[in-house]
Amino acid sequence: MSPEGEALDPLCRADASCRAGAYADYIKSIITGPLGMSDTGLIDFESGDQWATPYINGAAQSPRLPLQGFSGGGLVTTMGDLEKLATALHERKILSAKSYQRMWSRTVLTSGNSKGSSINFGLGWDDVAFDSNGNLVRVTKNGGGWGWGSQLNYYPEEGKTVIVLCNGPGAIGSLAGSVHDLTGE
Repeated sequence: MSPEGEALDPLCRADASCRAGAYADYIKSIITGPLGMSDTGLIDFESGDQWATPYINGAAQSPRLPLQGFSGGGLVTTMGDLEKLATALHERKILSAKSYQRMWSRTVLTSGNSKGSSINFGLGWDDVAFDSNGNLVRVTKNGGGWGWGSQLNYYPEEGKTVIVLCNGPGAIGSLAGSVHDLTGE
């Protein structure tokens, strides 16, 4: 079993509905299957079959295979499947209302010099942004690895999502924000 499988399998075992299967089967049963995300799966870290090819100045480079896995569990997907996920987020599918509220709330720090203060980091999300009235205006999630990058910005009140995928280095979060700005109301 890969290091990712060893780390994620206990998470799967903690949920009674996952006890009968492995992490990949669990993700398929609760997320990718119900949403029809047929092009999403987990990287087989030993094979390297699903590694993205990075490009630098338009020239393909050899994929750099990591010595260890991704913090995100090694999920790989396509634009079409990310669109299905974005639709499910907007329609509040998969998770309970309480789960959406918790993951899109500011994180309160529980230790250190800043204990008790909150930061714009949601559970699993890189940034949760609120307006002056406390309404959620944006949540973002980025990803990246050896030769690829991704950004998903969701604007719940507007019903908009911007998804950017690339095979190469670079800060694509600002690009996703600019695309949103260009679509204005």
